[in-house]
Amino acid sequence: MQEITEILQTVRGDIDFTNATNLVSDGIITSFDILQIVMELEEKFDIEIEPQYIEPKNFNSAKAIEKMIIELKKC
Repeated sequence: MQEITEILQTVRGDIDFTNATNLVSDGIITSFDILQIVMELEEKFDIEIEPQYIEPKNFNSAKAIEKMIIELKKC
C-alpha cells in the first residue's frame, strides 16, 4: 500500500491519499491524473491495466487501487 501511496503522491502531492475516498466521484483527481497513475502502476508492478479496469470504482481510493492490482496480479 505504501508504494501505491508514493505513486499517487508523485502525481498529486496536494492530496492525502492515505485517508481520501471518492477521489474520482468527487472530482479530486482528473482523467489526466488517472492516466499518469496507470502508467506509473504498470511500470512499478509490472502489470497491464486494460481499459475495462479504468473505471471510477478502481481509482476512488488507494485501497481500491490496491485491490485492483492484487486482482490483476492473479491473472
